[in-house]
Amino acid sequence: MYKIMIIILLLVIAVIIIYGINTYNKYQYYKIKINKADNTLKNLLQKKFDILVRFLNTLKEYVEIDEEKFPEINININNHDLDKQLNDYYNNIESYLDINNKIIKKDNISAVIKELKEINVKIDGCKNYFNHTITSYNKMVNYFPSNIIAKMYKYREKEFFHEEENIHFKIIKDTKKDD
Repeated sequence: MYKIMIIILLLVIAVIIIYGINTYNKYQYYKIKINKADNTLKNLLQKKFDILVRFLNTLKEYVEIDEEKFPEINININNHDLDKQLNDYYNNIESYLDINNKIIKKDNISAVIKELKEINVKIDGCKNYFNHTITSYNKMVNYFPSNIIAKMYKYREKEFFHEEENIHFKIIKDTKKDD
């Protein structure tokens, strides 16, 4: 009887240890996914920045630009702030396009607009992936019994990628139409 109790106790301890190791590995897995998504988002935002700079330079060929509306963007900031700054930057460019509808029909302008739409779709997908991964991670941090491992290793909830408003490019005009 005594041997059976010891075997059962050892099995329970082994199950707890295996669960702890498995949970720790899940945390590591989510941390890697979160970092990868964050880095991918940073790269996509860098590409968006490059496209916007090229867009502004192309736009300067057709209209006079008020340089004060386009302050220098520091790309070495967190992704949340960079995304907001890039969207503000684009909205300033868009104000020029709203005034000068015929510019949109230019091949080089419509090509850049297409590029911006494509990169924006990729950025939205990356944000969704990031937030989905953060949701899974935060559930582990908050729910029993995985929260015990979180407390042992001082894991904390991570922030979602919040958007102040869902910004999508407003240019849905058909560039082939004649005015």
